[in-house]
Amino acid sequence: MDDSATVAEAPPPFQDTHVIELISGVASKITGMSVYTSRAEVTRLFKLELGTGKNRIIIDGLPTVLDADSVRADGYGSVQIHNVTVLWTPLKPFTFLTSPLLEELEMKKTNIEDAKERVKNASEFLIKYLGRQDSLQTNPGKLQDIIDKYKSASHKLDERLTDLRAEKRAVCKQIRMEEERLRLDHADTATCVMLDCRVTISVFADVEGPVELELRYAATNATWKPIYNVGIETEAGRMKGKPGVALTYKASIAQYTGEDWIGVPIVLRTAKPTAGLCLPSLCNWILSVYDPPPPSQYPDPPHPVTLAMAPTMMSQPMMAPPIVVRASVGRTLSAIKLCD
Repeated sequence: MDDSATVAEAPPPFQDTHVIELISGVASKITGMSVYTSRAEVTRLFKLELGTGKNRIIIDGLPTVLDADSVRADGYGSVQIHNVTVLWTPLKPFTFLTSPLLEELEMKKTNIEDAKERVKNASEFLIKYLGRQDSLQTNPGKLQDIIDKYKSASHKLDERLTDLRAEKRAVCKQIRMEEERLRLDHADTATCVMLDCRVTISVFADVEGPVELELRYAATNATWKPIYNVGIETEAGRMKGKPGVALTYKASIAQYTGEDWIGVPIVLRTAKPTAGLCLPSLCNWILSVYDPPPPSQYPDPPHPVTLAMAPTMMSQPMMAPPIVVRASVGRTLSAIKLCD
């Protein structure tokens, strides 16, 4: 047997489990949305790369109000879905957003503030120095020189302070822009308070390559109600062929799931979904066999006499009750008793 042929035909060795972590709002798009009066059914499509063998896909950022019993996952390609689990992750502690550029700008801002403080101190020193000069004892020529030098130094300090203020405004603007960029980047990957649900899918892939994964689930805190707008045309409008009464159908949709539904195709449903309902609990029924009572030995009582029949029956002579004959049967038939 050729060993090279055997090695070529053998399947590739399976590596350890490949872990893939995704954020639902970033790694997928909503391809279907059905809104009922009390919930919404969402369909998301993920496109990802799987490795050969076992893969564990961790999807974060799903709604907190997700119904765990409604989660369904389907894979398109040479994949086999083995297990789907749902759990709610605790909130992560607050993360201080920073970057090398932001730290550099903050340091520059601190240096500018220190320089402004030094300029203010120098200006105060000049004012105090000029205040200590005695105009009576100082030579007028020297006093004028002191004043000129004060004016020149104060002018330079004022210009320097103006430049520092402009530099600080520019640095503060750069800091705000960098903080906004960091906030937007963090918002794309962070999990907010209303999106702390995690779905883990165990997938086995025959070959390495791209696959499509479809995730369907239901979430509460979503509803819609119909709105009707009735408009009445004027006489001039009716003369132009417009209908007298125009009825416009609209819908008001409200959702507090934490997801972004902007640009999502939505289908409104009036039926009540059957997913997520609980089976009714059945109580025990005690069965027994009905045993009817034995029939009565006495004849039924006579029917009551109505007033219409009373004169006729009263006109007839009263009859004595019948005599009941009871026979006591023994060895001989000679004993017969008559009972009134």
